[in-house]
Amino acid sequence: MTPAPQHLLSVSRSVSQASPLLVSPTRQRIVFCDFDGTITQQDTFIDVANRLVPDVWGPLQEQMYAFDITLHEAVSRMVAAIESRHYPDIVAGAKTYPLREGFGEFVSFLQDQTIPLVVVSGGLQDVVASALEQYRPGIEAIHAAQIDDSGSHLRIHCEFESETEIVAKARVMDCYVPDGGQAHTHLDAVLIGDSLTDLELALQVPLVFARDRLAQYLRERDRAYIPWETFADVQAYLSQRWAVESTEQGEFKSVEISS
Repeated sequence: MTPAPQHLLSVSRSVSQASPLLVSPTRQRIVFCDFDGTITQQDTFIDVANRLVPDVWGPLQEQMYAFDITLHEAVSRMVAAIESRHYPDIVAGAKTYPLREGFGEFVSFLQDQTIPLVVVSGGLQDVVASALEQYRPGIEAIHAAQIDDSGSHLRIHCEFESETEIVAKARVMDCYVPDGGQAHTHLDAVLIGDSLTDLELALQVPLVFARDRLAQYLRERDRAYIPWETFADVQAYLSQRWAVESTEQGEFKSVEISS
């Protein structure tokens, strides 16, 4: 087993002290992972916006990151500015974005551990599914926004929509909790993310791997997180942590997804 890097181990101790819910033999392991800027090296959604509607997206992006407008408003207005004729090229281009180092190995690692990997993206379902096609057997589910391209311009929607988010990732997590249960008592959830779309879920799960803007937002809120750059970092940390927990408290149960 490859040991976790020392900088990750030092942070893990502060996380454990801050959250007594991290270790429980009765909760079920599950990993939620963002797509844009997390699985991919580049944020594909923002790249599309910058290329196709830069005059619209520029001001919206500034307002969104300043929390002057919601994610829902910023993303809805940006997508509505894109002509539908561009959509086939947007989806086709998904496969051209390089993935972050170690992702394939991480998918295999979770499969070996029989731990579900759920991709939760504030981006577009067709784009995410296209980019991750070769890894799909190792991914439990992909939850992202749907596109209606039947009109002259794109329209975005999602079954997990809220007043403030197109894809409310915390609502996605609720789907993996038994009826009548609560996430913090039933799930040993891990989130891997990088930006604003991950923030609400990051505030609700016991263990967060954060980089870029998400790390900044969590620091500002005095919330603990694990810094990371590659999926090898994440795998090394989880491998060591789960081995210790299994030894000390017995095996966790993995989430059983009903068909």
